[in-house]
Amino acid sequence: MSAEEKAALRPRLVAALATSPLLDARLAAQLAVALGKVARWDWPREWPDLVPSLLAAAEAAKREEPAQRQ
Repeated sequence: MSAEEKAALRPRLVAALATSPLLDARLAAQLAVALGKVARWDWPREWPDLVPSLLAAAEAAKREEPAQRQ
């Protein structure tokens, strides 16, 4: 996989995982595994903003959660 493809994939994995409460538990688990594998190889050198991205996605999901319950 090229560096450009990996750079495009990383934010999509984080965004998909942030929406995982709306997804099937099996799909959410596979997203978490995929994100973990990419992070293991790319963080911190190639993906220095991983932790801030995960925190921002978690905060956004937390803010959206009450609206999704209605």
